[in-house]
Amino acid sequence: MSFINLNKYRIMNKDIFQLHNKLRVCMFMVLIITCCIGLAAKTYYVTSPIDLQGQTKKIPEGTKIVIKGNGCYKNGRLSLKDNVSLIGRKNSKKSSSLSIYVDGKNVTIQGVTWEGSNGPALLSYNDCDNLKIENCNITADSDNCIKLVTDNNPGQVTSGITISNCNMIFKRMGIELENHGNNEYRFDGVTISGNTFSLLDNQPLYGFCVSLSGYGKNAVVEKNTFLTSKTGVELVGFKNVYVQNNNFKGVFDYVVVSSNTRKMKNINILSNTADCPKAKIYLRTCDSVEIKNNTLNILQFELHGSHYYISNNDITSNGRYTFMFDGGNNSIVENNKVTQLGDNYAVFRCYGKNAVNNQFRHNTLLKKITVGVLFDQKNEAKGNTFVQ
Repeated sequence: MSFINLNKYRIMNKDIFQLHNKLRVCMFMVLIITCCIGLAAKTYYVTSPIDLQGQTKKIPEGTKIVIKGNGCYKNGRLSLKDNVSLIGRKNSKKSSSLSIYVDGKNVTIQGVTWEGSNGPALLSYNDCDNLKIENCNITADSDNCIKLVTDNNPGQVTSGITISNCNMIFKRMGIELENHGNNEYRFDGVTISGNTFSLLDNQPLYGFCVSLSGYGKNAVVEKNTFLTSKTGVELVGFKNVYVQNNNFKGVFDYVVVSSNTRKMKNINILSNTADCPKAKIYLRTCDSVEIKNNTLNILQFELHGSHYYISNNDITSNGRYTFMFDGGNNSIVENNKVTQLGDNYAVFRCYGKNAVNNQFRHNTLLKKITVGVLFDQKNEAKGNTFVQ
């Protein structure tokens, strides 16, 4: 009678099981290595002109393109996916009739010179988190230099947008962030810093340098130079915005303007200089606004909304009023130096039934008013106080 050694078979099965597991681990490691190789950034050099012939060239995920020498793209569109870098070397040739479409996250465009035609020079309709556009020269002969749109993506929030040290010449707008959908804050975290803006010609379509157009939050617009434009900065529905340390030179309608269609909160206009005698600072539907430490040669302020704190500014006003609170309420204007040029109606004016409980105090008038009054309260405005 023969006996089966069960222990022997158990040991063999155990060895086979362990070997199988080791093979699975090895296969998994091979797969990871293969994927890593596939995802590693591939670098391509563009050293001579590439004519896209009106077509769209898709740049795949993880690609780095370096434009150098006589290299450029022209007559078409580049579509950039996730983790793409488009790098221009110093004195590289200008790309012409080129539009760039950002269709992914973590895209970097650095040191590139290009001119868009028949639409925005750079456009995105998708989530473009962590988009960085730096040290570029961008011209848009018929539209925006940069247009980022989130209207079509409910629930999506685009964050980490940085546009810095670029030179932009435009027909319609320099930078437009558009969210004309519902009340969702779809932009969060925007930095626009160190750029120079100017109009392509004296017949702009809109002529806005920076338009934060729709609901968003946490934006900084700083250290920019606004050479020529109809409007420096437009605000539509954003909250927690800092417009600071900018230089407004050739703005001829509005230095800063806000929409009357969407409410805004916590708007800060700090330490800017403006030499724009025909332009206003015109703010509507705003709550909690600080305007402080600016040096301004402008037409006048027109203010709606509530809770303005305006202090320590050096203001030269060229309009009928310096401060026109047309419905603005519960605000303080104090410790400003005001030079009122020309003949005007009033330096401080409150107008309308909602213009209540404003305080004008301890401001220094550096030029004696020749026509009108220092303080005027009209049409049901009440509870406003004036202390010279």
